[in-house]
Amino acid sequence: MERGVVDERAVYDLLARVVETGEVSRNPDNRWYDLRLVDSLRTVEIIVELEQAFEIDIAPSDVDADLWATPRHVAEFVKTRVVNVKR
Repeated sequence: MERGVVDERAVYDLLARVVETGEVSRNPDNRWYDLRLVDSLRTVEIIVELEQAFEIDIAPSDVDADLWATPRHVAEFVKTRVVNVKR
């Protein structure tokens, strides 16, 4: 993977592993909080895993249920964060 470039599929795979369902990868536009696939504890797990996998820092204030409403939104967030960190 090119430095500073995030493969969306890699984010989905990580999210699917943490959430323990392939639904994340199959339907990245599903609103996972509404479907109760993710709760506050899972959100913390996701933050920790994303920070480690993509070498980024995520402050609790960065996490908003609307901004992180779907796996696709999280992937976009990670892409933006990795680009900003790697510059």
